[in-house]
Amino acid sequence: MRWLLLLLLSSLALAQGVTVGPKVTVGPKVTLGVGTSGGTITFVNAGTFDGAGSASTFSTSSGTTQNLTVGNINVCFIRDGGAATVSAVSDGLNTYNLATGSRQNSASANTEIWAANITTGGSSVGVSVTVTAPETFNAIICGQYNRSTTLSFDVAAISVTTGSITTDTTQSFTPAGAGELCVAGGSQTVGGGSWSAGLGYNLRTHSGSSTDVNTEDTLSSASGSQTASITYSVASGMNISLACYK
Repeated sequence: MRWLLLLLLSSLALAQGVTVGPKVTVGPKVTLGVGTSGGTITFVNAGTFDGAGSASTFSTSSGTTQNLTVGNINVCFIRDGGAATVSAVSDGLNTYNLATGSRQNSASANTEIWAANITTGGSSVGVSVTVTAPETFNAIICGQYNRSTTLSFDVAAISVTTGSITTDTTQSFTPAGAGELCVAGGSQTVGGGSWSAGLGYNLRTHSGSSTDVNTEDTLSSASGSQTASITYSVASGMNISLACYK
């Protein structure tokens, strides 16, 4: 009877999309809609890391890893808690590139977005980040998305607000057209609060055991100038970085 109970509990966990087994997130997939080139874009899974200790290299291998599938895109929002910037991102299989214009180096933290089109898949894959100097309160959120065509970087934006705030908004950005995958990440410096997505965005993933950073995503509804925002319930120094892929 004990083995039957364990089997039933494992099946229930899979159905509800919780973490099953060591550090690998599974289920449920979330369809965002139809992309720029046709075909649906679906959120598949996330790899995360959040650590307070000083480090110049940190990885989702120490948090939650991912099963990566060829043909998908993995979009990583990265924060380090100081003035250092990211010099390299690697999962040992695929090539990650900075979304030019997504780097916000502020008084509270440095945030930026890197992404890779998955050409080599793997199980329990960790994404490692190297920064230019050791920093504390580092975090990674990598969101994997399934799409019917290869996505290329289009446009990025960062926030324009400073000081202690509860909502951070990007500068204006202009996607080339409707259906682009736009991913934004927010960072805060005061614990104890909760995140909510900006208008038109889906709140997606936080960075593991804490709520230091959180991501949101959407498919752009149209071309033309627009902004993105994210809200944290406690006034804090905040960053927001965004990148869109077409």
